[in-house]
Amino acid sequence: MMNKYRDKNILAPMVRVGRLPSRLLALNMGADLVYSEEIIDHKLSLCKRIVNDELETIDYVSPDGCLVFQTCAEERQFVILQLGTADANRALHAAKLVENDVSGIDINMGCPKSFSIAGGMGSKLMTNKDVAVDIISTLSSNLSIPVTCKIRIHSNIEETCLFAARLATAGASAIGVHGRLISERPQHPCRLCDIAAVAEFISIPVIANGGSLEYLKSFSDVQTFKLSCKASSVMIARSAMKNMSIFRRKGLLDVNDVVIEFLKICIRYNAHPNYVKYNISQMLGNADVAVAVSTLSLMTDILSHFGLEDLYRKTRQSQLSNSPSKIRCINGKFDIDSAIVTPDSMKFVSLPIQFTAYRKLFHCYSPKNILFDLCLKYFSNVTPIYTTWSDCDGVDSGRWRSKVTIKSQTFSSQFSDRSKRCAEQSAAVVCLLSLGVRDYRLNPIYRNEIQYEYLISHDESQRISRYMCHIYELIADILHNSLDLKTASVKNLIYQSSYKNKGHLMRLCFQSIQQKDLFLQVLEKSNIKSTSDYDKWYRVGALCDFLVARKKLCSSEYYILQKFKVIKEHYKSLKNTMSATSVRIIPKYGRINFCKTTESMVLNELNQLGFKEITLEIITSYSEYRKVQEILNNLKEKEFARDIHCADVLVFSPECNLVALPIFQSRNIIIQDKSSTFAVRILNPPCGSYVLDACAAPGMKSCHLASFLRNTGHVIANDMDPTRFKSLQSLINMNGASNCVSAQCSDFFEMDPESEKCVNIEYILVDPSCSGTGMIRLKDRLQDEISSDRLKKLSDFQELLLKHALRFPNAKRVVYSTCSVFQQENEMVVDKCWTEFSETWELKKISCFGKWYNDVHTSFPHLKDFCLRFWPGKDGTNGFFIACFERIH
Repeated sequence: MMNKYRDKNILAPMVRVGRLPSRLLALNMGADLVYSEEIIDHKLSLCKRIVNDELETIDYVSPDGCLVFQTCAEERQFVILQLGTADANRALHAAKLVENDVSGIDINMGCPKSFSIAGGMGSKLMTNKDVAVDIISTLSSNLSIPVTCKIRIHSNIEETCLFAARLATAGASAIGVHGRLISERPQHPCRLCDIAAVAEFISIPVIANGGSLEYLKSFSDVQTFKLSCKASSVMIARSAMKNMSIFRRKGLLDVNDVVIEFLKICIRYNAHPNYVKYNISQMLGNADVAVAVSTLSLMTDILSHFGLEDLYRKTRQSQLSNSPSKIRCINGKFDIDSAIVTPDSMKFVSLPIQFTAYRKLFHCYSPKNILFDLCLKYFSNVTPIYTTWSDCDGVDSGRWRSKVTIKSQTFSSQFSDRSKRCAEQSAAVVCLLSLGVRDYRLNPIYRNEIQYEYLISHDESQRISRYMCHIYELIADILHNSLDLKTASVKNLIYQSSYKNKGHLMRLCFQSIQQKDLFLQVLEKSNIKSTSDYDKWYRVGALCDFLVARKKLCSSEYYILQKFKVIKEHYKSLKNTMSATSVRIIPKYGRINFCKTTESMVLNELNQLGFKEITLEIITSYSEYRKVQEILNNLKEKEFARDIHCADVLVFSPECNLVALPIFQSRNIIIQDKSSTFAVRILNPPCGSYVLDACAAPGMKSCHLASFLRNTGHVIANDMDPTRFKSLQSLINMNGASNCVSAQCSDFFEMDPESEKCVNIEYILVDPSCSGTGMIRLKDRLQDEISSDRLKKLSDFQELLLKHALRFPNAKRVVYSTCSVFQQENEMVVDKCWTEFSETWELKKISCFGKWYNDVHTSFPHLKDFCLRFWPGKDGTNGFFIACFERIH
């Protein structure tokens, strides 16, 4: 395997460059091996392998529709996939997925970018050497293809050599060495002598990298650079990005000729325009043609500057004609004569739709690109014709309008746009909708890559110019995969999605689940039928946003656009006539965020917003609490009360829209269910304490700990998932808790209780992943759908987490909590851990701030005084379970 990396000229991994067309171009020019751009293990492991017959490629597609990695038979023996990872098991899972489609796996240990370091990846592995060695050892022992890594150098060359030797001993087939320190950038000189020192110290091949700007100008320089570094091979990045013919033994080609060859490969594999434009700009720099194409969005427009437009048309027409039709159209076909038009506008269709934005993802197509492909497939030589003009007479003076004409049929938006490009995209969207193409997909495996959007409000005359991503398709994917196919939990799929506002997505998903039956009845009454489970959830998500959440519609569903007035009427009548659902109505709770404000300031602000405080009587029994609940459930929209158990919790009406209040938007009040705040209260760390939140994401309890400690002491907010970790960091910063809370992305099981870093930890909160059956909005559905096997896996995992927490030698108190109603996740876990650790830990009696009817499961009567349960709805909160272990002194 080592000979594979000797005497080779290699294309380096480069973001936005190391994709299939660029890799094939490098191979055609003479490169021996080509590396993909870095792909994160977690992202790759979620992908589905798709055989793309249209392009004759193998595509790895993520759950949210992104094309993560693409390869083909032509490069099978030469392509190396570079993996970004911080965990050996995750890396192995991802590598196993692509093992048969690539010729090697490379681990990125040199990337100095902050996002990589924050996740424990890239150059962070050069300081976490044991983790790096474990990754190489695990992969090399379990894969049939060679495993390599790419590192930078330490300021101490001896340290670099010893690290490289450990990696070689662990099973690395070769090591790429970038001749710069982690802190250095391309403008700093490449340290050839340090690369040479590593090459002499280890026996496996060393691949020299980092010489593009100084040493690598032509093919003849490659051999000189290799000899200077005493390396086995050379890896080329920036010089290759500017001119791939640097790999050509006969000498450099004119860069314009290289661009033509690159574009021909892009045509063959239908590359995305944004990727094409980026690489053209890297090759041609500020040349006039590069500047000219930078503003274009259609491949035909880009290629017309290079005389390749006809080749593109013929190639795409051939590809599309040979592929099966996968387009959802009315009557099962794409037909201009069957366009949905009104009797008085048979030749001109105008809709209140405005294109706003689309994400620049690889293989993400704009409306104009989709329409162009459809016309090629169904109308041969017919091309959409756009006519754009300045809308200078109306209120939108200086803005643009456009219409698109196909076979004498014209389509246009009723709104003007801020640019010619957006005006043309709006016209294309109207055309696509009118032709019955629901979501413009040529290939359903890229379903959620269609990220452009248009918005329509309840008032057709009101134009909305706010950005929204294609959230309804995301909701449909999440709920279909979770509730119908049962592939993962709703929460996990939400955190795995590319949608930035996870809170907004979560609210829409859970509200869709909660009111699913009502929405389906509305659709049935409105004569809108669903053809599949996916379609059902798509429409439910759209109705949820339209009728409950924002009261506005962001949808590519033409029939909802046309019937929204009827839908509103049916929703109102059905909501009034339907009997109360099984979902109990509970108050809304807001926790005062002492990291940013004080109680008096919050009360003054609520008073200024017109809220009236309702005073509650002090209670002495649980029966009296029931009476208080009735008062709280009947609070008016502008009324609130201080909670009788929690001094920093305010209670609001179920109808109060807390999210819209300035006091929430400033994060002076945090929306948090009362039951979940008890975990921190029972842990009760004094100010200045050292606290660990073992499973912290999304970060609500970590922020509560900071508020409880009045931003003193130190809270470690730990979570192992890189995606959830980003949300954790964001929430900590947003809530003003960063002075007290430090987030770390690591596996809790890998935290050594005896280590210097952990020895100061005094209080631990263990709030692990659970079934979520205590959440009122999911309770009835999830209790029926959680399998016994899934429940056992959760219980076993939770038990391991709690036991690990109880091994921290200086911990004084450990609180275990879940939002589950199952005894397997609650009393059973606590009982097992208490039995095993009874000599060092005892369960603390919980006096619940006033008497509380604590109904634990009957199988565990001996835990009655030691566990606290909130039952969904019954106690005016979501369901929650808490137990507290205290060290025996």
